[in-house]
Amino acid sequence: MVYRFLSAKHWQLFLLMIGLPLISQLFAFAFTAFNFGKEGAQDIMITTLWFRFTALIIFLVSSFYFGWLWSIAMGLQKYVPEEVHRKVTKFKILFFIPLVYMLGMALFIGLGTTDFFANGNLSFSLVFGYGAILIFFLHVISSLCMFYVIYFSAKTYKTVQLGREVRFGEIIGEFFLLWFYFIGIWIVQPKLNQWIKHKTKASVKNIS
Repeated sequence: MVYRFLSAKHWQLFLLMIGLPLISQLFAFAFTAFNFGKEGAQDIMITTLWFRFTALIIFLVSSFYFGWLWSIAMGLQKYVPEEVHRKVTKFKILFFIPLVYMLGMALFIGLGTTDFFANGNLSFSLVFGYGAILIFFLHVISSLCMFYVIYFSAKTYKTVQLGREVRFGEIIGEFFLLWFYFIGIWIVQPKLNQWIKHKTKASVKNIS
């Protein structure tokens, strides 16, 4: 799976993480807007379906994005020079915190909204009132972990390119490209493709 992410074309990743989810969401929004409030339509059911579809989109986008970052950070580790200090364990721990948070939010949106709309404003107020405080703190913690995940991925990516330890000032560009991945895919992924292709050819020659 790691190799598939690293060898995938930039346009393929863009379609998976941006294109198809965006088009699907537009169709879902159009369907909801067209049917909502119609005579004989069940507005609660339509709204619930829209929320569940949105949750599915969040789940897919998060899975592909985190899979891409994991492939960069862990898939390139074998090319990192031995003298470079690598905090792989720390990365793995902090990686799963925002991942679980995002998947949990998708599950919450997809399943929890059914009861909120069915039970009326009381459940809605409780969750989006008291629950908002908990979600805020979880979001802050998840965001901090996410910054480190992106930083570690960018550092690994730059380290294998230069073949030495790198400073933060040298990876600022890569950091923002991985953060704003809808742009970074078009720049980072082609370089990854060339790197993997070059290393694959070198490995074949060594075996021969």
